[in-house]
Amino acid sequence: MKVGDLVQMKRRMFWDLKNNPYMHYTEEPLLVVEQAFNAMKLLFPNGKVVNCWPDGYEVISESR
Repeated sequence: MKVGDLVQMKRRMFWDLKNNPYMHYTEEPLLVVEQAFNAMKLLFPNGKVVNCWPDGYEVISESR
């Protein structure tokens, strides 16, 4: 994954996040804003930017 890619949460993320009060599962596409080593920052549709691991997400549309 790289900056500008649209990603979507994998279904298994629901089970990882169901007990986390700070993050909620969404099926909407998210934008990769920053990539550093093995972490990334995602822009949610409500404008919130969140740090997370890329293993719970899949690329929908790659940036050029």
